[in-house]
Amino acid sequence: EEICGTSVAVYTAWTLLSEYGRDPLVTRLLDEQVFYIVPRVNPDGAEIVQTLPFYEWIGNGRYLPGEEQFGAGLHYADVNGDGLIVDMRIRDDAGEW
Repeated sequence: EEICGTSVAVYTAWTLLSEYGRDPLVTRLLDEQVFYIVPRVNPDGAEIVQTLPFYEWIGNGRYLPGEEQFGAGLHYADVNGDGLIVDMRIRDDAGEW
């Protein structure tokens, strides 16, 4: 999420700036509203997800890095055999994944 949100924020700012005076809706919005665009709320998180070795992220953030408190029935596996557990998708002969 850290990277995607930044891309959306920058693209939104670019669209508003480049379309002002050309697109009537954008022009009206900018004339009547104030936009606060925050491109990156969590720079540390963005750095973590882009740095090797990849960080094993706990989606709800309840556990600290290094803790191995996984929920009952949750089994981690190295699905592609590269020594890292970072991808939950397995290629399927019947489709892309």
